[in-house]
Amino acid sequence: VTCEFDVTVNDAEAPLFADCPDDIESCADSPTVSWTHVELTDNCDLTGGSLTYTLTGATEKPATNVAAFDGSTMGTETFNEGVTTVTYTAMDAAGNPVGNTCSFTVTINPLPDFEITADYATWAYTPGNTASVPDAGAGATYSWVISNMSGVITSGNGTNAIVFTSGDAGTVELEVTVTDGNTCSSTAMITVIVLDPCSSPDFSEPVALAPNGSEGIGLWTVDRYEPEIFESQATAPDGTMNTLHHGIDASDGQVS
Repeated sequence: VTCEFDVTVNDAEAPLFADCPDDIESCADSPTVSWTHVELTDNCDLTGGSLTYTLTGATEKPATNVAAFDGSTMGTETFNEGVTTVTYTAMDAAGNPVGNTCSFTVTINPLPDFEITADYATWAYTPGNTASVPDAGAGATYSWVISNMSGVITSGNGTNAIVFTSGDAGTVELEVTVTDGNTCSSTAMITVIVLDPCSSPDFSEPVALAPNGSEGIGLWTVDRYEPEIFESQATAPDGTMNTLHHGIDASDGQVS
């Protein structure tokens, strides 16, 4: 007497994620990010299964296949500024969906956005000039550089506001690199005109002053020892359009 029967073994055990990636942060000037893919484990051979990830949030991307289940491959994507969630999904060859979850976030932080505030012009070798940028928040650092070899930052380096001595006549360039609390950095520069106090201003030719000061410098002198610099009509002492005034106080023996 013989007896035969079939035994069918069904795989009903769900695969599991292992070593899910940690959250990642980067800056807007380095938006391409790489990470090691999650590992998928199972009681049976995973051949014929699937492992994918999707991007949602600041960056959107439909499901992308992962070539290996053993966590030996890398993912690389270019992300938009903001927070993107990377979410994995998987199933084994028997169609069992993964029994746990794996997702992580990629945050792309903006770069500091700022301009330097400083006087348009100053006199040579004048102390007490100031330059500043807005406060970039907790944890920010500020690194200033002055280009004029005889100019000197006298205080404030490492903060958002400095005091400097102008140095030789010509120009002085001020540069600052701001690194915020997310370790994102950007650099700005401004050029300040440095005037020679020993040269006589020439008013034989009219100088057109633009509202942004790009076309000329005005000198308003009511005391020849303390001339005042202005860069635009809006900041001229009398506000007169396209005029320069060079006057000597009556006590100095001349009026103009």
